[in-house]
Amino acid sequence: MSRGTRLLVGRTRRDTGLRFVATLLALSLITAAASLLHNAQAKSREQLEQRQKDRVALSASFVDSYLDGIMDREKAVATRLLIAQDPQILDAAFQEVVEAFGFTAAVVLDNRGALLASYPSSPSTLGKNIAAKDAHLRSAVGGRRAVSTIVPSAVTGEPVAGLAVPFGSGEGRRVISGAYNINDTPLREFLHNASALSGSASFLVDTSLNVVASSTPTQGAVRKLSSEDAPLAEALAQRASGHYRAAKRQRFFVSAQVGRTPWTLVTSVPRTTLYAPVSGASRLVPWFIIGLLGLAVMIAGPLAAGLIESRRRLRISHQQLQHIASLDELTGLFNRRYVREQLSAHLAGSRRHGYPVSVAVLDLDHFKRINDTFGHSAGDTVLSDVARAMAAQLRAEDVLCRWGGEEFLLLLPHLDADGADRAADRMRAAVEQLAIPVGTGGDIIHVTLSAGVSTNRPDEHPDALIHRADLALYVAKTSGRNRVKRAEFGIRPSDPIVS
Repeated sequence: MSRGTRLLVGRTRRDTGLRFVATLLALSLITAAASLLHNAQAKSREQLEQRQKDRVALSASFVDSYLDGIMDREKAVATRLLIAQDPQILDAAFQEVVEAFGFTAAVVLDNRGALLASYPSSPSTLGKNIAAKDAHLRSAVGGRRAVSTIVPSAVTGEPVAGLAVPFGSGEGRRVISGAYNINDTPLREFLHNASALSGSASFLVDTSLNVVASSTPTQGAVRKLSSEDAPLAEALAQRASGHYRAAKRQRFFVSAQVGRTPWTLVTSVPRTTLYAPVSGASRLVPWFIIGLLGLAVMIAGPLAAGLIESRRRLRISHQQLQHIASLDELTGLFNRRYVREQLSAHLAGSRRHGYPVSVAVLDLDHFKRINDTFGHSAGDTVLSDVARAMAAQLRAEDVLCRWGGEEFLLLLPHLDADGADRAADRMRAAVEQLAIPVGTGGDIIHVTLSAGVSTNRPDEHPDALIHRADLALYVAKTSGRNRVKRAEFGIRPSDPIVS
């Protein structure tokens, strides 16, 4: 063998070795990249599942706050109207309460659980103890507000739930319990919109998996979750969240307890919809790469592109979820960003269609004293209770938000200055009636609020409308607090803020 031949053979062997090493290196890099991508996609799916869990937990908290608001109203109205001892006077007042709340059935009990009044009327049971057979009535007689499981209405046969609330009278504690068809309340529409994901379904169920309300309600008798979605009912009986199969499709469900009620919020969504932001061709990239080891250079680009695209889609999905989260965490009211968007939209509608838009800035009086005296935990309790009391006074189109600290902003579309005055004064009166227990020492806090109201001028900027309400709030504060003032009261913008 000549020297040139030996050099050629040596170079060939060296090149073959280098190609082999390069192939092994490329294979290692591709395998590592495929593994990283696979893990990233798995992590992305976990994050999407967690976002769904967070959404359902937030929705359950909203339902709990909504029920608290209804029971706050029950207690306030009952305390004002149902304190008479004369049976005829009590019956007349009770009928007024029934009509005001739209109860399908209702009872008033004394502090032993004996029946004082009922709707529909049942004279034969008056004076009898009826609390023993119902857990929520027993709880209310014991001094704790409670929500019942779902039962068929004695009048219509439709599913109803009782909300029992203790209240004070001259003869001691009494209890009012009213039955609602939950599907006739705003909770039905809320469940319909609880998940923005296509193909999702939401149910409120009680401890026996009776359907309290659902995103696709039907009229009729009490329904079991097993009759609406048998695989979901079976899965829920075993665990709080996870995957199950229904109608040949894989679905993911999440459940969350609604406060201290016997209700659970359950949301189910197709897996393909839930994982859409990280699904598609990028999911198959690792296996495609491993199957085409010889095309390392060609595949490296799509691999990186698929990873970047997957991350981008996940980031977009996360941003969308953040946008949906428009509620204040402490009070359950809308947050500042949401009400600003709604105010801008209504002012634009006002310019086009000529309807008035009013706002009220409401601020708790001497709130700093509460934090200084009882601590910030007590302050948080006061803010939550005040928020529920005010929310109970809202019309369907009103928007109430926590503006910041102890300050709230109320958006009142289609209300002029007189109507806005009345709406803000209802809020003031509701808060003034509150008796808020704090801590473990039996302390009761009473609070008041002051409010400033303004109604929009032609082409007025949202900040200017709010600023005029702020100025009116200052007047309310400096003229004695616990009152409502309109924006036409003039003050100097340089005047100091009064708490």
